Amino acid sequence: MTNGTQVTADRPRPEGAEVLWMHATSTERAAALAEIALRCKAQRPDLFALLTLAGDVAPPAQVRRTGIDRMERLTAEAGTARQFLADWAPDICLWAGLPLLPTLLHKAAATGMPMILVDVTREETATLRGVWRGSPRGALGLFDPIFAPGTADAEALRRILRHPDRVEVTAPLAAGVTPPACLDSDFDKVSRQLAGRPLWLTAWTEPSEFETIVAAQRAIVRLSHRLLLVAHVAQPETADAMIETITAAGLRAAAWQPGAAIEDNMQALVCDYEEDLGLWYRAAPVTFVAGSLTTRRGGHCPLAAAALGSAVLHGPNVRNHAASYARLDRVGAALTVRGAEDLAAAVIRLSAPDQAAAMALAGWTIATEGAALSDRIVDIVQARLDARA
Repeated sequence: MTNGTQVTADRPRPEGAEVLWMHATSTERAAALAEIALRCKAQRPDLFALLTLAGDVAPPAQVRRTGIDRMERLTAEAGTARQFLADWAPDICLWAGLPLLPTLLHKAAATGMPMILVDVTREETATLRGVWRGSPRGALGLFDPIFAPGTADAEALRRILRHPDRVEVTAPLAAGVTPPACLDSDFDKVSRQLAGRPLWLTAWTEPSEFETIVAAQRAIVRLSHRLLLVAHVAQPETADAMIETITAAGLRAAAWQPGAAIEDNMQALVCDYEEDLGLWYRAAPVTFVAGSLTTRRGGHCPLAAAALGSAVLHGPNVRNHAASYARLDRVGAALTVRGAEDLAAAVIRLSAPDQAAAMALAGWTIATEGAALSDRIVDIVQARLDARA
């Protein structure tokens, strides 16, 4: 039933610890569940959080910073349901999205563990066939409650359930936004140095995107010579290569050092630590969330940038966080760009404060909309575990 490949969290389970088993059918759902686990563990420090992933779901980057103790793949082909349950003996199941694994879920329900299903869309519901006990459709009845991210999604579920009253309409499941920290003193110092100078940020920039980013900045400074690029690289060891790419294009660049002066003639700063993003998301009115022009990476979560007031630009390859990008795009809080020319034009347009501010406000609304659902899930998990104690 499980496959231990690509495990990025593997802490030993303490003797007698309660086990919160969560299953995600997408990277974005996995990221949201990982943060819910962290909040549950804040209330139950001894709770062991097991996150399983469906099929070829990519592990979320956030998992290394959250309360997940063990992460592994879960498939119907490898091993047995009985072995999985014997190995982990979960105390509660929190399943996000479809598909379901009926054999495993029926055996899990037979142990008496509470089972909660969240974020099931009408498109996923439409894929269900059959009503017999071993079918995915039949396994829906094992969950209580069932949360749907909209009225139409809830109605699709109610039409096929024996107990339609178990279905509730909620916001979509989304990773809670815990933006990287930033000292007020650091932000104030950078703001004084910039003295109103415009800037834009690229976050999580991949080496394959360096040339595109630099070409965009060359085009930008022709029209707005003071517009500063702050380039955060996804791999710290590639920072020197980014600086070389910038200088080879005839632009002036330097490595960002906290506390160092930002020279007025500098056209690009390169930073290589994730912690730097806490400062630059706040300082930059526009952020290009990279890893999205390359097909290999699949994009990074845009919600931290949106929550901190930055308008979001991104490439077309955002499969790892497609739902978040779709929500931002739908309300005009994000914009897709496909190359250097698109990127330069978008940055120039959004350098007008009113343009970026409107996008940022819409983005902040989307970034915080899932908070109430996360609160509700954490409360239910705590109550159900209390009832089993």
